[in-house]
Amino acid sequence: MKNKKGFTLIELLTVIAILAIILLIAAPTILGVLDKAKKNTFKNQVLLYVESLKQQVALTALNQADMNITLPDEGESTLVSIQDIPMDTNTSLKGNIKIVNDNGSYKYILVGVNDDNYKVNNEVEAKSLGINDIVKNDGTSSTPPTPTYTAYNIGQQVTLKDNSTWYVIENSDSSSSTVTLFASSNIKNDASGFTTVMDEYKIAFDEANARLTENNSYCISPINGCNMYASNGSTVTEDSTIKKFIDNQVLPYINNSLKANGGTSINSIRLITLQEICNIINATDTSNNCIPITTGSINFKDTYISVPEWLYSINYWTMTLNSSNVNYVYHVDTNFYLNNVAHANNDVKFGARPVIITNKSNIK
Repeated sequence: MKNKKGFTLIELLTVIAILAIILLIAAPTILGVLDKAKKNTFKNQVLLYVESLKQQVALTALNQADMNITLPDEGESTLVSIQDIPMDTNTSLKGNIKIVNDNGSYKYILVGVNDDNYKVNNEVEAKSLGINDIVKNDGTSSTPPTPTYTAYNIGQQVTLKDNSTWYVIENSDSSSSTVTLFASSNIKNDASGFTTVMDEYKIAFDEANARLTENNSYCISPINGCNMYASNGSTVTEDSTIKKFIDNQVLPYINNSLKANGGTSINSIRLITLQEICNIINATDTSNNCIPITTGSINFKDTYISVPEWLYSINYWTMTLNSSNVNYVYHVDTNFYLNNVAHANNDVKFGARPVIITNKSNIK
């Protein structure tokens, strides 16, 4: 019977050395595969979460769904916590998705991930992971920075993205994303653009008898109609002719014009008030003390020497009522003569010069 011979010590050491070399070579690859698998798990889970979030945002923007968050205004952002994403049996990742409103389109940024190995540090890395919407990780802070905006002062002229010209009539500092603007000219009767042509100035507050059936203190004259700009839900139940024109024709025209040129919808629209006219005068010259009148008439240009010409370059209606005659409303003419006339009398060559509140992103 032959004796069985085992491995020699040298042979065993040689095998161990070979295995060690193989392990040394293969370990980084194996660890890389495991790390890549973890990152892929993280990537896929985040992408699924973002896709679900995007659908909710889209539906919310269309007023077809409710969310537990408030969508940010343009130029602003909000944070949404991401759910725990399991990486292995012992760890999971937490963080936030920052939703940024970039001129009306939403971007999604990964922030506050609690593991340095899984931060998306820059756009290149994000693309290499296949994360197209999550463009970067902007640090571990869970509080987004406070956005700042361009500041505008009363009297400043601005041009919107559709090349229309407006004047700032209320100071707006760098913390506000919106600004109040006054058109440089009247809107055309058919709401197809702006005009300074006298023949276009034929929009009165109300045609005769328009709201006479309401039978209240604002609708007592079969000749003059009513002078209240907007319904109040009780004594005046119908908007004036000029408000209907502003809301139903001018507003869509301005919004369509802005959107066609890369802008967004305006926040609100109306006519100017006497208080705002005085604010403009007082801002132009601090020695002035313009106080709105509610009765009578006044020539502003003679009374306040430094009145800017753009404030009286055309004839336009205001929305301030006369306190002593409910059938009258104030208008401004090209001599800057402030007077009050009945809405539907024969002298209706005063136009609709709108005031809007818009996001600053609409300014060129």
